[in-house]
Amino acid sequence: KEKFDFTRSGTTVVLIIQLEEHIICANTGDSRAIAVYDDKYEDNLANSKIFHLSYDCKPELPNEKRRIYECGGEVDKAYYSDDEDESIIPFRVWAKGEDYPGLAMSRSIGDMDAKKIGVIPDPQIVEYTIDYSTKYLLICSDGVWEFIDNEDAMTIGNKFYLRNDANGLCQELYKRSVEFWLKEDCVIDDIT
Repeated sequence: KEKFDFTRSGTTVVLIIQLEEHIICANTGDSRAIAVYDDKYEDNLANSKIFHLSYDCKPELPNEKRRIYECGGEVDKAYYSDDEDESIIPFRVWAKGEDYPGLAMSRSIGDMDAKKIGVIPDPQIVEYTIDYSTKYLLICSDGVWEFIDNEDAMTIGNKFYLRNDANGLCQELYKRSVEFWLKEDCVIDDIT
């Protein structure tokens, strides 16, 4: 019943639709989905590989950056102190000459101030066909992917796949994500 201010608040979304063996993934933002497969059709996952069902919508990507600049925005890093490691500071979307919105993605739902400077809600679409080589999918919010890369997630996922323990995998990814967040930051992003 209360109004919510979407001016500087928004979200990401990664969505999977499965129609029999056909997968359609729609992604807006920096949540992510991957498929883990073994092209030798082995259940021991010794040859497992990753198929990217989504790509993070980051402002430094050439097409995303171009759109933002064409709409009057800027893409740059936010520097919090002189001693920070520059490689870990993300690029962000800024209004020209301003210190807002500082959004670390180029696509989102909501974030109405950022829409004025090129941030769009349009999803990227990736299609994939499940076959006998496909073992499992991982669909996680950006709070998981912040500190766990695709390969690490696959290594963790493979152990739980071999145990047939999807719930255990979710708990392990959650636990590790929280540990990384508490070690690196004073806040914890969403972990789903």
